Amino acid sequence: KHYKSRSIMTEPQAQADGQYARVNGELIKSGQFGGLLVSVIGTIENSDGSSCQVRCSDDMIVKGDLTQTDMNLMEKTNYELVGSTDDVGILTIFVAPPKGRKFY
Repeated sequence: KHYKSRSIMTEPQAQADGQYARVNGELIKSGQFGGLLVSVIGTIENSDGSSCQVRCSDDMIVKGDLTQTDMNLMEKTNYELVGSTDDVGILTIFVAPPKGRKFY
């Protein structure tokens, strides 16, 4: 069987409904995906209920805006964070399915 591998996008592309780029912290901070829906794997480092710091899979820390979600994100837990980015590198989180406390 042949499986399609998932890769991290390096340049924004037009988005079809229901599709979004899988990015890392560097790409979020670059602002090049500003205004687009993205997915990023990361760990919540700390949270005050309205914002958080996310350690992304590339070990970069980005600011997360929690004002558009009613989810209670737990610190030191891994998530697939889905939301939109802006041109200054802030991720506005809409949904965040948990992925557990450890990655193997």
